[in-house]
Amino acid sequence: MITAIAVLVALLASAQTVADPSCPETPMIRATPPQANNADPLGEGLWWINDDRSIWMQSWTGPWHVGYNHKNMMLKPSGIKPTLAGSRTDAPAPPMEAKWVPQLRAEIQTMGLTFPSKGCWKITATAGDRTLEFVARVRLH
Repeated sequence: MITAIAVLVALLASAQTVADPSCPETPMIRATPPQANNADPLGEGLWWINDDRSIWMQSWTGPWHVGYNHKNMMLKPSGIKPTLAGSRTDAPAPPMEAKWVPQLRAEIQTMGLTFPSKGCWKITATAGDRTLEFVARVRLH
């Protein structure tokens, strides 16, 4: 009986770590971002980062969910107004909406994001000629 319970626990644990093949989420990178001109140093954390490390993005509140998600952060080159777009890749949906905080030309930019539905979302952040693209799953709650 104990062996059967151990096997069941192991199976359940492994089932929770299997990636969903219908949504190829972009892995986040554990890293410490560069010092920004408009904030104290940020410690190590999980980030989506573009190849030349000029745009970094994360959610301070954990995985995104349907509705309004506050406390998102982007690091980008100074003096450049960013753009942010999100589109669902696994089903039709209205686009993600971004509500920007007014420091659009500073290196650290915060924003709220609203997702109209759960599913697989492609996020594209730009700052001048720099781009960060990644895929993330938006949950119901």
